[in-house]
Amino acid sequence: MNFEAKQPYQHSTYYMKNLIRDTMWTQKQLLETIDHVTIENMEHFVGKFFCQGIFIESLYYGNILRRDAIALQERLVAKLKSSRHVLPLQPSMNVNYRHIQLRDGSNHLYTVENKVHETKSLELFLQTGLQSSRANALAELYNEMVKEKFFDTLRTKEQLGYIVHSWVRSLAGVNGLSFIIQSDKSPDYLDDRIETFLKSVNVKLSPPKKKNSFQ
Repeated sequence: MNFEAKQPYQHSTYYMKNLIRDTMWTQKQLLETIDHVTIENMEHFVGKFFCQGIFIESLYYGNILRRDAIALQERLVAKLKSSRHVLPLQPSMNVNYRHIQLRDGSNHLYTVENKVHETKSLELFLQTGLQSSRANALAELYNEMVKEKFFDTLRTKEQLGYIVHSWVRSLAGVNGLSFIIQSDKSPDYLDDRIETFLKSVNVKLSPPKKKNSFQ
């Protein structure tokens, strides 16, 4: 699919991911290298790639037992070792992709012109900190409490656009809250409406009820 023809909200989420990652290459940067890619240097790269060692991280999801998942993983590793004599990647060579830390109270703006669609999109990202069981639960809980009101206020009542959504963006060990709108309105106006909404939200948590209060 032509990247330039994608919807503005897709561009917003794409560029946001690029901006907050410590190391990442844009579509434009990747495209600029295509003229230098040949069959010969691709074959050379593949051979060198396996010789340097690899690191495998897998997720088995669905109706599968733990022992079966481990067995599948061991079969994969054994196949690689026997067919290509692959070595494990040394810990010092295993790159951990990181987020850029946003300072408390800081504001950053990045704009890109969409030359295909007339509609605009804005994503507001609030970085909340490193992931942990407690931090993940709090971020998900907050989003669960505001997402319906966010949609109802800005989509149903103010009718800013068909795409009005909030979610927890978890990437590279860091959490954040994202709020996105695609609309005919200007990005400045959308930013103001999201900021106004967040200031108006009053989230209150009540203490849990006693066990004997449940019927």
